[in-house]
Amino acid sequence: GFFQGVQFRHPDMAFSMDFPAGWKTGNQKSQVVGVSGDESAAVILTLASVQTSPSDAMTAFLRQDGVTGGDARSVPVNGLPARETLFEAQTDDGIFRGRVLFIDHGGTIIRILGYSSASRWPDHEASVVNAARSFRRETDSAVLDVQPARLEIVRLRSRMTFSEFN
Repeated sequence: GFFQGVQFRHPDMAFSMDFPAGWKTGNQKSQVVGVSGDESAAVILTLASVQTSPSDAMTAFLRQDGVTGGDARSVPVNGLPARETLFEAQTDDGIFRGRVLFIDHGGTIIRILGYSSASRWPDHEASVVNAARSFRRETDSAVLDVQPARLEIVRLRSRMTFSEFN
C-alpha cells in the first residue's frame, strides 16, 4: 500500500483509510501506523492474528493479560461487518486507554487499534474513532491498477562509471 496525503490506499487488498491530519504516518511490512504530532497517541492497522470473524478476534484481544474492555458491539463500517470496543490496558508504562475495531474485509479480519495514555485519551478519542471508521473498500480503478516499482539487479562484468553503464 501507499499514502496519498493522510489517506492510506492498498491496491492488492482493495481498501483505503484516512489517518488524522497532522499525524506522522508509516507503512511498514506488517502494519500501517499513525502517531499524533506530540507522540501521545497512535492508530495501528494490522491483520488480526485470529482470522475467523470480528467476534473471534475481539474475544482473543480481550483475553490478553492486562486488557479489559467494555461491551463489544457490532458497528458496520462503510457496509463491512465489524466489532468495536473501548479498552484499558495495564502495562509497565502505566494505564492506556483506547478503542479497537475488527473489520471483516472479504474474509480477511483487519484490526484497527487506537490508544493513548489514560490521561490523554479524551484528547485523542475522536481522531481515533474517525480514522478507524474511515476504513472502506477501495473502488478507484486508478488505485486498484497501481503496480509496485520493481528493480532489476544487473551484475557488471567490470568496474565502470555510472555514465559508462548507461
